[in-house]
Amino acid sequence: MEKQILDANVLVRFLRDDHAEHSPKARALIARAEAGEVRLVLLDAVVAELVFVLTSVYDCTRRQVAEALLPFLNHGGIECPEAEVIADALRHFSSKKVDYMDCFLAAAAKSRGIPVATFDRDFRKFDDIEYQTPGD
Repeated sequence: MEKQILDANVLVRFLRDDHAEHSPKARALIARAEAGEVRLVLLDAVVAELVFVLTSVYDCTRRQVAEALLPFLNHGGIECPEAEVIADALRHFSSKKVDYMDCFLAAAAKSRGIPVATFDRDFRKFDDIEYQTPGD
């Protein structure tokens, strides 16, 4: 089966349905994935870009972003290698005033059972991970 790595712009066009030419093509690609004709790969860096674009360009709330992206993590036609980590990150992102990347790092640390090395004080907002400040 053919595989393709999804770029953020395809999912933005699918989610926003705001481009006369690209949105229908994005919908068609997702439909092909649903039909089992193609396997799409959604990478963690692309999700980070989506979070940025949806919040900064489209003024989506954190909750709206999480609700829009979570279904793609368990979509039958989409392979997401870090699905569990991203899902945890999106849940934190929707409920905490913390940057998405910090939410992702916290989720990755939790899933791997290792602390985050950071100077960022926002990691105190996570009660389910450990973090360490270099030099302490």
